[in-house]
Amino acid sequence: MKTYRVRFVKPESAIEVTSITASSQEEAANEFMTINYAHGYVVPAAARGASETLYAAILEVSGDDVAPQQFIARYFYAGIGRSGGVRPPKTCSSMGDLCSRLGVEEEFFDEGWMLEERRP
Repeated sequence: MKTYRVRFVKPESAIEVTSITASSQEEAANEFMTINYAHGYVVPAAARGASETLYAAILEVSGDDVAPQQFIARYFYAGIGRSGGVRPPKTCSSMGDLCSRLGVEEEFFDEGWMLEERRP
């Protein structure tokens, strides 16, 4: 296990660089996103035509003997929600809007990802 430094690249966040102990850069990115998902871009479930809200961000992961590398991390959330209030500027109106903000093609999120847990 190594200690990696992880930070948000997009969207910008007040979250400082965080140290995460993990076996790989990918695992460190996933762990960071699990803890800080609410600071990423958000696509509400209704905008996706799905039952889960999607959070996504571009993260940078580095270490003492590892060059900085960027990852796009995603986190799905389904649970009790609240309505009302004002949408933060990080809310995306659609998957196309999210992909545009991240600079990737719309098909980018269609495939399964390394280390992704799937529900049975």
